[in-house]
This record gives sequence, structure tokens and C-alpha cells, in this order.
Amino acid sequence: MWDFELFDNASRGPWGSFMLLLRTKGRSVAALGAAIILFALAMDPFFQNVVNISEQWREQSMDAFIPRATTYTAYTAGKFLIDNTEYLEVDQAMSTTAYLYFYDNGTTSATSSTGSGLSPQIPLECPSTNCTWPKHENLGVCNRCADVTDRLEFRCLNSTLDWILAPVPLPDFSNWNYPNGTACGWYLMADTPILMAGYTNDAHTNHTGEVLVSRSQPLYDIWTRDPVSGYEAKLNDTRNPIAHFVIASGGDVIQVRQNATPIAHECVLTVSKPNHN
Repeated sequence: MWDFELFDNASRGPWGSFMLLLRTKGRSVAALGAAIILFALAMDPFFQNVVNISEQWREQSMDAFIPRATTYTAYTAGKFLIDNTEYLEVDQAMSTTAYLYFYDNGTTSATSSTGSGLSPQIPLECPSTNCTWPKHENLGVCNRCADVTDRLEFRCLNSTLDWILAPVPLPDFSNWNYPNGTACGWYLMADTPILMAGYTNDAHTNHTGEVLVSRSQPLYDIWTRDPVSGYEAKLNDTRNPIAHFVIASGGDVIQVRQNATPIAHECVLTVSKPNHN
């Protein structure tokens, strides 16, 4: 029975083969098979290196396509009047695209199965897994951001509360009247400081207890293109940017009321012509 167990273990793996060699001292025919199993352990890494599979690419007859933008025509919308107020039409194509990047992720999953990795949502056609194009320029939008936390200072000021939730409407409802009040928080350093994150400090008013958690402040007037007076911009080396603004976030209501330093970035969007391969 011992011999049956010994031979059975030898057929199951290297350890059983090693025990068979010790037991028989190599005098059995079965010891030859056990020796082959043990020698195969040393040869296995070499056999794995012998097998080498190389990729060989072959040009396909089908063409690959990728979109390319060379020019941009500014949207010249019409105007219309509502209650004697002039409004401009919105560029639906531009606003739909910008909405995904300003209010959503703006990207899609690179792999539908695992969702690992992100890729721009660019429609392209590639008949294989490796498509190349000649070097070309493509009209696009580039962005840069810089930390401007040092451009904020904590103060308590009496000013126009242009950020409160419910301003007072005029009798004819043609506009809103923002009241003056005292607000404590982090102000953007300028000739007229701008509250970026803070809270009201007035009691017994319609805006008592309101908190400003985050704010996005343009650095240029939308109509005159005049910069915010007194603010020292860090990204002021771009001519005619699409957008140039400071965005700050105080985290949450509790952090704002604790006067925690918010996160602030100055960002600029510009038209660019990057090279693609």
C-alpha cells in the first residue's frame, strides 16, 4: 500500500516525484519519469522565453476619419424684444457643447465594459486598433488655471449684497434691488472688494443667515471688456481670451461659517491651434 501511495503522489507533482527518487534511489523504471518531471521545472522558464509572438501590422484598404476644425465663424444671432428689453439669441450649438464641460463631466468612458480611463467625446472612425494621421493643426480651446488664494483676504464689509438668494423686486418687476448689508468672509482684492465666500452678519432682515459657499467672478466686463479695477491678474498674458474669471469654493456652509480659507483659482479660456499627429 505504501508503494501504491508513493507512485500515486509521484504522478501528481514534483514533490511526489522527488520522494519517489529518494525511496527507489533511481533503481526503478518509474524513477526516469520522476526525474523528467524535476528537470522540467528548471527548463520551464527557458521554454517560455523561446516562444516569442511579434506583431506584424498590415495596411488596410479602408480609410480612417477624424474631424478637423480650421476656421470658426462667430455666431451672429438676431435680437428680439420682450417688454421693451432687448435680448440676444443664444447659439444653441455652442451652448450645448459648453454645457457638458461647464456643468457636466464633458468626457465619456474610454472603455464601455470597465469604464477605466476617460477620452474626449470626438467622433472618429478607425477600422483597426492603430490609426495614424499626418501632422495637422486643429482649431480648439485651451485652458489654464492658477492658484490665487493669496488674492483673497478675510474682511467684514458693508456693501451691496449682490449674491443673496432673494433680492427685492422693483414695483414694475423690471429689475431687482439688492440691499446693502454687512457680510464677513473672503474678499477678492480689488478697488471694490468682491465677496467670494462668506455670510451675512445682519440681524432681523430678509437676508439674515444667508451663506455664499462659492462664486465665479469674471475679470472682464461682458460689454466693455474693462478689467476688474485693482485686481492683479496672474494670467494676464493672453490677448482677447474667451473667458477670464476667478472661481472660489469655501467647501460647505459649516466651513464658511468657521472662516476657513477657501480654494480659489484664476482660469482663462483661449482659442488655440494645437498640432496633432
